[in-house]
Amino acid sequence: MPISEKKTDMLPSATPEVPPVLPAASAVLPATAEANAFADGARAKELATKARTLLEAAKYNDAIEMARHAVQADPSEALAYLYWGSALIEKGKALEARGVFRECVKQAIRGPVAECRRFR
Repeated sequence: MPISEKKTDMLPSATPEVPPVLPAASAVLPATAEANAFADGARAKELATKARTLLEAAKYNDAIEMARHAVQADPSEALAYLYWGSALIEKGKALEARGVFRECVKQAIRGPVAECRRFR
């Protein structure tokens, strides 16, 4: 049989259809305010942990930025405010730190809010 007469139906198609491995995220977990709040809280906790690590390593500028992002992600958690204010104090910015602690008292409802009250 000449090459031009070979059957082409035995060759694999150029673009095989591949089924999706996982269903779309919206099918598994609908977007709700509660789910978003949980995600923000988890992200805030992760950022606060990084801020603490930076603070302990005396990387105060980085700790300030990380703690600020943690507060933005979840302003109701006091721990990030404490790390932020502590880093500011270490940099000699006590007045700015007091402002952060005051904001903690106003906004935070979870975590060591009492500690923020001591420093405001």
